[in-house]
Amino acid sequence: MQQISTKFTYSLELLEDLLKPGQRHPLHTTVIICWERPDFFNRLLQQISQAREQQQLQELSPSQHAAAETTEERDAGHNCHLEHTFLTPTLQLLASSKSIRLAYCPTVPSLRAYLASYPSLHASDAPHSSRFPRILILDLLALHHGTSEFTLQGLSRTFASAV
Repeated sequence: MQQISTKFTYSLELLEDLLKPGQRHPLHTTVIICWERPDFFNRLLQQISQAREQQQLQELSPSQHAAAETTEERDAGHNCHLEHTFLTPTLQLLASSKSIRLAYCPTVPSLRAYLASYPSLHASDAPHSSRFPRILILDLLALHHGTSEFTLQGLSRTFASAV
């Protein structure tokens, strides 16, 4: 069954959910990222540092919170993202990522071309079972925003090619 999910606010949350440990038979997943590769990694690093800062602030008392803000201004957030699991190469992360394929489609035409060729490219990925590979598209609306394709007709053409 195909579905649209808006469960995740940030790309980091989606990737953490896809790579969480304990999945015995993960689905083959293609994540189509509607960004240039360097831009996506910079954005992901920014989300990691923001998540780390929020976690540190939640652990502090109110009096320590004010002192932490001045410390953050001095440190400029350089070391706050070094402890995230995505930044440490582990066997668990490698094993979890084995069933995930990334595709970068920074323009609407490249996204539609990739989606048009998707069934023929990945027909061998679907084993003889009831579990089909899934496609996740990150920032589909943001890709269309600001272009002539940001209309109902343009969006429906892209959604139709994804189905």
